[in-house]
Amino acid sequence: MSASTEPTAVVKMLRVAGVLALVVVQGAGALTFGLLAYYHYRQPSARTAVAEDELPAAIGTVTLFGDAGFTVMTPVESVDVQVDERTIVITEAGTGGLSDLRPGATVVVSGHAHGRHLVRATSIHVSPAP
Repeated sequence: MSASTEPTAVVKMLRVAGVLALVVVQGAGALTFGLLAYYHYRQPSARTAVAEDELPAAIGTVTLFGDAGFTVMTPVESVDVQVDERTIVITEAGTGGLSDLRPGATVVVSGHAHGRHLVRATSIHVSPAP
């Protein structure tokens, strides 16, 4: 009787060992994939590295001027834009100034957004009014 039970026990042990080996290999593979994905995510890439200030914070049409800035009407809402002496204005001709802003001009404002309705501008790209 022991001769008939030994092959079954050996087969069961081999199956258990095979399953454990698969679990270890797959677990190590998943861990390696996760670590590589994390490493890749944390690395700056030349194609995707964009400074926070370079992202557009408001795109629309200049509507109102105030003491320290102006208002841009986006397709959804109005956004107040604050400017200072460090704000860079870029026109079709190159670097410009705040005097290049006119009502009706289309602008792309980049800078620090403070909520949905206020942006402290670091750069403003101006297209002439139609």
